[in-house]
Amino acid sequence: MNFVISIVVPMYNSERTITTLLDSIYSAMYLPFEVICINDGSTDETERTVIEYQKRHQEVILLNQKNMGPSTARNRGISKALGEWILFADSDDTYSEEGLKRVQREIVDNPDSELFVFSYKEKLTIGDKVIGVNQDEGLPVRDFLEEGYQAADYLFVHSVWNKVYKKAIIALTGGFDERIKLGEDAIFNSLYLSTVNKVKVCSTPLYNYFIGGGSLSHDKKDLGEIWDSYLMIYSSISHLLQKYNLYEVDALVFRNYYFGTINSYINSYNIDHKDEQTLRMMLSNHQWIEKIEYIDDCGGFEKLIVLLASHRCISISLLLCKLQRYRRLYRKK
Repeated sequence: MNFVISIVVPMYNSERTITTLLDSIYSAMYLPFEVICINDGSTDETERTVIEYQKRHQEVILLNQKNMGPSTARNRGISKALGEWILFADSDDTYSEEGLKRVQREIVDNPDSELFVFSYKEKLTIGDKVIGVNQDEGLPVRDFLEEGYQAADYLFVHSVWNKVYKKAIIALTGGFDERIKLGEDAIFNSLYLSTVNKVKVCSTPLYNYFIGGGSLSHDKKDLGEIWDSYLMIYSSISHLLQKYNLYEVDALVFRNYYFGTINSYINSYNIDHKDEQTLRMMLSNHQWIEKIEYIDDCGGFEKLIVLLASHRCISISLLLCKLQRYRRLYRKK
């Protein structure tokens, strides 16, 4: 059978959510499609749950592998996909019926398009928040990057689950880098966007992204590894942005990763001397500070950190980060 659309779903211990995702797909699809579920070494009943679903829906394909991470799972799904167009979903999210129907209309009406990017909904405990741009048109890649980074959430550009890709173009990029364990989506998209000329943006929310309540992480994360990963991601994105002379956007993206790493320090329960050395190194690097020194779109804490670091007041800026961390921890008790 010739499929038009392949939906690739990595799964890990997803027995409680995968059926809801699959139901959201089946409620809206009318073009020939397949759903490729890659069981990434689950230790619960994920495999059995999908097998039961397969008995009623022949379009579901189940692949099993040892736990190797989402990039490996997605690449395996891509290699097995028979559809001309590929979507990616996380097993604990859902599609909107309206969004999937819009996807299919766009594919039929615009078969020569290279990439579709849709709005999406953040599903919060206090309600839904639509993320995206309020327009329906084809944009040159440069305009998409500029508007996407400045007018929407970074996930609008970086995520893979609000986009519809052509399999033939994915083949040119090499797929997901399986060596990268953090930010692989952003690198995948930067490579894909380097290959295409135009992006069709759609205001209809395609995807429901369920996020937690922002609780502090109890998992120990090495701050140096986080920063090294962010620098690798930024390098890939920066190459694309500088190709289009988007230097202000480039600085904004760097700022996001710089303070994202500092916030990882602030939000962690478990900090050791090595993490504090990484933070001191980041605050001491004047070249990095200069890159974000003149960005106006910063919060008060960020502005103060940049001001102190730019005047070489490293110990004070480090102390400020520690105080901010203690304040966050105290508020969570």
